[in-house]
Amino acid sequence: MRNSQTLNFEPEIISYLKEFHFENLTKEKNIVTMDLNDLFHKSPLGNAILEYIINYPDEGICLLEKCYNEAFWDYNCERINITASIKNIPKELLSKIEIHEINTCHVGKLIEIDGKIKSTKKIVSGITNLALTCTTCGNSAIFKIENPFETSLERTCPKCSQKMFLMQSESKYEDFQELTLISINKEFLSKSTSNIEQEIILKNSPGIYNGIFRIIGIPYLRPNKKTGVFDIIIKGIYAEKIEDEK
Repeated sequence: MRNSQTLNFEPEIISYLKEFHFENLTKEKNIVTMDLNDLFHKSPLGNAILEYIINYPDEGICLLEKCYNEAFWDYNCERINITASIKNIPKELLSKIEIHEINTCHVGKLIEIDGKIKSTKKIVSGITNLALTCTTCGNSAIFKIENPFETSLERTCPKCSQKMFLMQSESKYEDFQELTLISINKEFLSKSTSNIEQEIILKNSPGIYNGIFRIIGIPYLRPNKKTGVFDIIIKGIYAEKIEDEK
């Protein structure tokens, strides 16, 4: 069902990009930020497309990237491979979530939260396309990495079962930054004896170190040592500063 949905959405998204983003299509960029509110209101299938992106955000973002790459090809007769970011979830489809409300039902969905920066770490380069080669049989492969913080570079060759080795120049890397947000909800803070923290791993971070931010991201589960309890971490896709730190 989901595959057939994307086939219906592709020509509509490509048409939307050509009509309303033709200026961007004339410029070669590595990262393209798409306004979901604009897509929602200007595309005839905007509501259905946005519901798909919110419920299946990883697949939805891949769909946006594929459509942008195709639209760029139609304009320039040149192949490109962009990374898509998204902003402005339409208010009509947005369920406002506070940090203390995040739970299992939000895992794998697209959410938006506001919070104050408590702590940050230095930007690091994370591998997102892992290129490996086998020096025994010559087999090469590229693996898409969703979370470089929780992946291993060690892989076994599917052909000869020998160890594969990293091809660093053939791999793709993106900037990541670990952030910790705390709640700014006054009602919650007035009733709670302690604040709630939320860990964010922000993809393509511009460098965030203080202030109050709006984060769009996807919660996922991270195993907590050897127990049956999982931490809920947010894979950040977009960050917007909404207020300086007071």
